Amino acid sequence: MENEKAAALLWDEWKYRHDLFWRSLYRYAGSVITLWIIPFLKPEVFKPFPAATLLFPVLALFLSVFSAWLLGAEQRRFAMVNTKYDELRQ
Repeated sequence: MENEKAAALLWDEWKYRHDLFWRSLYRYAGSVITLWIIPFLKPEVFKPFPAATLLFPVLALFLSVFSAWLLGAEQRRFAMVNTKYDELRQ
């Protein structure tokens, strides 16, 4: 395979990985923030069940840890593509 074709393929892969990373980051961040603020938006709903108020922030914590793990894995894949693309450009 010629270097130009390989570079074009890696560029397409780079664009895909970059877009996927940022879309995932925004999606997970929005979900975590939404879960975190639910008890503050409607506190009267949670008055009869004060223990349930902690459920949403705990879920947000678990989701943030899980999303950090997934985003870290995606960033490593992105870094590999970026390194190979930089090698081909030189």
